Amino acid sequence: MCPAANQPEGIILVNVKVSRIIKGESEKIWDFINQVERFPDWMPGVVAAKTKGPIKSGIGRQQILKTSTELGDGETLQEVVVWEPPTKITWQHLHDVMNGKNFSQAKEIKTTLSITNINGHVTFRMIGSWQPDGISGKLLNRIMKRTVTKNFEQALLNLEQLLKQAAVESA
Repeated sequence: MCPAANQPEGIILVNVKVSRIIKGESEKIWDFINQVERFPDWMPGVVAAKTKGPIKSGIGRQQILKTSTELGDGETLQEVVVWEPPTKITWQHLHDVMNGKNFSQAKEIKTTLSITNINGHVTFRMIGSWQPDGISGKLLNRIMKRTVTKNFEQALLNLEQLLKQAAVESA
């Protein structure tokens, strides 16, 4: 095992971390990120989203995201694996399809969203991680990292705008 990463030797785990301080209430941000059907409102590339199965909230909830990106059209099945309302949620990809084919260039894909509120200033952090798989995964890794970073940065901007709109509408 590689002690620093807690991974077997030779296994690469890629992480992308993006954070932003947003003025607002952490509970409102939680409401936006917890409503699967609202994912297209804030997450770039997501054109439709819905829950799958009987669990609508909490660990075990599955969600299907339809995407459209510069890489093509796809569908992702995810499952919530960490649930700590209103501060943290992590979902793991169970199955990814891109342009009608199984996406196999990465495995162990996870996204974590965490919210910290200090004196009304909310730090919202998105962390994405994955393990490149095979030669094509290693070759695509740089593009994936750049794309995920750009999408996470835009998602945080979108959430900030949604909070501003919600504040104006409630005033």
